Parts: sequence; C-alpha cells; structure tokens
Amino acid sequence: MPIDYNSFVTDTSAEMRPGFIRFAIENLFYEPLFRLAVHDFRFPPSMAKAQIIYSQFLSPNSPLQVNTGAQYNPESLGRDPAFIAALRTPTPTGTMFDLIAKAAWNNQGGVTRRYQEYENGLKGIMRGVEPVPPATARGGLQVIQNSRREFQSAGFDLQFLCIKNL
Repeated sequence: MPIDYNSFVTDTSAEMRPGFIRFAIENLFYEPLFRLAVHDFRFPPSMAKAQIIYSQFLSPNSPLQVNTGAQYNPESLGRDPAFIAALRTPTPTGTMFDLIAKAAWNNQGGVTRRYQEYENGLKGIMRGVEPVPPATARGGLQVIQNSRREFQSAGFDLQFLCIKNL
C-alpha cells in the first residue's frame, strides 16, 4: 500500500510512521519529516516556526535540506520577496508551506517505495534493498538531534519527529 501525502499525517499512518521516519532519516531523506513539520506548523502558525522551517529545510545551507524541485529551490525561495515577507509576518497563514511540502513529497527520490521494499524484506521478500551503512544512519540521526532544540524553541511540540530516544 503506497504511503499517501495526505494520509501520512492522519489516520492510516499511526502505526507505520515511526519506522518510516527513522528509515527516511537514516537514509538522509528529510522530505517526510518536512511534511510532518509543515503539518505541525499549522497548530498554531507563528513567525518563529516559519523561520525554523525555512532555516532547517529550505535555505541554501539548511541541515535537513529537502528536494523541492526547480520551482521552490533554496536559491529562488531566498530571492522571492513575497516569500521573504511571509517569513517575517508576525501571524503567517497556516498554509504558507503547503505547496512546497507537496513539491517535496513528489520529489522525495522514491523513499516511500524504498521503505516498502525494506519492510517487505523484513518479512522475507528481500528485493535488493541494501542495508543502511551505519555511518550514514548515525549521521542522519545526529542531524536531527542537533536540530531538536531549534524546533523546540520555535514552539514545535516535537511529536512530528516520531522517534523516541534519539
């Protein structure tokens, strides 16, 4: 069953989300985490949350940079006066990142497919899925650990990280 953009943050993902998020982070795919951060951003939206999402996921040197495709690449977002003004608005709209999140989900490099193949492999139907090199997995998890304080100080509840004991 494909992991759907909308259901990922609602009812059908509750049991698979922690494993999928960990798999994505260990493989350095931050798009699913971005999707959850954008969802969390709405409750309630704030300038601090908007700026953290931009600095952590969308800026040219962001530690959790996501692939948003050509339309929303870091260089063009940083030069877009409307986007920069929205980041500085004291009360941003809760939907300001929705189109970017959708683009990132669509450009995630097949992580949902890879995760499903990995899960099938755990059930004895291995389809050429390579194990994650330990250094890569630790590197991805360390980046998240380093970013936790940033998210928390901006008012995120950190439930979107979905990983206990990082």
